Amino acid sequence: MLLLLSRDAASVLGPPRAFSYNPRLMEEYVGRAGIEREVSFRERSRNLALIAGLVPGWGHIYWGRERLGLILFTLFASCFFSFTYSYFFYVGPYRLAWVQLSTFCWLAVHVASWAELFLRTRPSRVRHEDKLRANCLKQGIVYYLEDNLAGAIDEFQRALVVDPFDIEAQFRLGVMYSRAGRPREARRWLRRARRYDIEQKWFWELERELKRLKPSRVGEDTTADSRAEEVSVHK
Repeated sequence: MLLLLSRDAASVLGPPRAFSYNPRLMEEYVGRAGIEREVSFRERSRNLALIAGLVPGWGHIYWGRERLGLILFTLFASCFFSFTYSYFFYVGPYRLAWVQLSTFCWLAVHVASWAELFLRTRPSRVRHEDKLRANCLKQGIVYYLEDNLAGAIDEFQRALVVDPFDIEAQFRLGVMYSRAGRPREARRWLRRARRYDIEQKWFWELERELKRLKPSRVGEDTTADSRAEEVSVHK
């Protein structure tokens, strides 16, 4: 996997120092350092997503849209339960209307979910989002080199809007929060990146950064950080 600047730009460059920005020198440095190299991409199969999408919400979760996937699956399950109850158990005067309405809603959620997933996973859209994500990551590194941590954080957050499961963006966002003196947010994003790094491609970097963020005071409470992490993961 080709890397952006390096597997850990923060480790190579060290804490950002204030310096006078020279566009020409920066452009030469950026070219030498390899910012234009291909960034890491999470492998995703459109066919697998569409097959999983036969159950509304599952394909979206696989594609990285957890919140939307959970909403769609909840709607689908609710409609299915409503249809089952009205068809097999309800004996009131409005049984037929209830069955018809439940069936319509059930099919509508199923079709709408799969159609949305089909459009979301179009190759042209995926290429556009990958390009946008790569630009955000590159610009975030440039902002870091300029000692503009706020700008870098914004760019890495934009990359996560494109792909919430992007481990590289999560890692770099955690590093930026660490350099900005915000250890709670740093731990939350680094732990989240570690959770999604199933292949452990970022294991060494993540462990190193988390060790740097270990509580410096005995008895420092990190329970709030863990709870915040859990809330963020399910958003």
